[in-house]
Amino acid sequence: MKFEELLEHIKNDPSFDLSDKIENYNNDQIKQLIAEIPKHYMKSFINQIVLTNNEEIKKYLIERYGPDRSAVFDMTKLMLGIQDKSFVKQQIIEKKVKLTIKEITNITIGLNDTDFTRKILNEYMGEFELQGFAKYNMQLIRSLNNPEIAVECIKSNDSLSDIDKVGLLLKINEEELIKKWLEIEQDEKIRRLLEHCLGKDEEYVPKSEILEISIPDELNYGIEIECGGQLEQNVRKLMEANNKYKKEDIWNVKLDGSGVEFSSPILNTSHKSILSIYRTCEFLQDMDLRSNEKDGGHIHFGADYFEHKAGEPYFETENAYYNLIEIFANCEKLFFAISNAQGQIPRKDMEADKPISRSMANWFKAGFR
Repeated sequence: MKFEELLEHIKNDPSFDLSDKIENYNNDQIKQLIAEIPKHYMKSFINQIVLTNNEEIKKYLIERYGPDRSAVFDMTKLMLGIQDKSFVKQQIIEKKVKLTIKEITNITIGLNDTDFTRKILNEYMGEFELQGFAKYNMQLIRSLNNPEIAVECIKSNDSLSDIDKVGLLLKINEEELIKKWLEIEQDEKIRRLLEHCLGKDEEYVPKSEILEISIPDELNYGIEIECGGQLEQNVRKLMEANNKYKKEDIWNVKLDGSGVEFSSPILNTSHKSILSIYRTCEFLQDMDLRSNEKDGGHIHFGADYFEHKAGEPYFETENAYYNLIEIFANCEKLFFAISNAQGQIPRKDMEADKPISRSMANWFKAGFR
């Protein structure tokens, strides 16, 4: 087909298939075709160009449509399809092309150039973090495949605070990276926090004698510890970063009205669960986090312990609940007393943990059974 005929076809039918015709025309003619094709039909045409070895036309497309992205097509595929990598790097570094954070990340990883990746991290790390796109920082840092370079790259970045740098390190959650950071970290609190996040409960050796927990093996429980101190904001921020990207059961942390609250996973009478409690409490002490008059602790017991068991009369299960409620109602003052140190009064802010024994009595009067 003659070029003039092809142009006429495109004007009348922009979706006209050019896949087997591009190679038949010179670059000036292809540029003229690009000028004639409506932007919303550009994607399929450019995908055909990507499959060719025509460097000139690929660069032309980037320079023509890159600054304003006025045509919709896969810029990542187009840029990675160019052999002249220095041209691609220049477009990104000098911001000649309007790219999304995801595109910058994917193109950078595709270029597989350590020095360029470090430049991109230095340029964008703080921006990615502030905009809530830490996952792209994580992908770029992992792509370095070198813990020493990765640590140096994070450590030397001026756009993040020291706490944000450690938070990013914990999000990446790679053991070798944390170990490498520990080799250069001077702050003892940060070192202790990293060691805590790196450690495993079953390998922990408590500073004090381990006391066993005397409850039935079938009874699961959970613990909440509220505490506060000068480092509570930093500890919360870093522990949340660590928790978000770890898969195994760990203590969750959040900021509540009185300070930082650490919530355990489901625990039991196993040695691992007991070590987990010791490890967390000693960590909080090392971080100078303490309970005050506004803080408290909660222990939750699994109600499934009272569920009906095969071969057992149903009334036994029901009576177990009522016995528990009656014991608690009668002994509530005692529970409040033994939950504090000797001579210490209960927490001042009692709204969240006020006595409920009177309410229980009213429940029964109202026909709770």
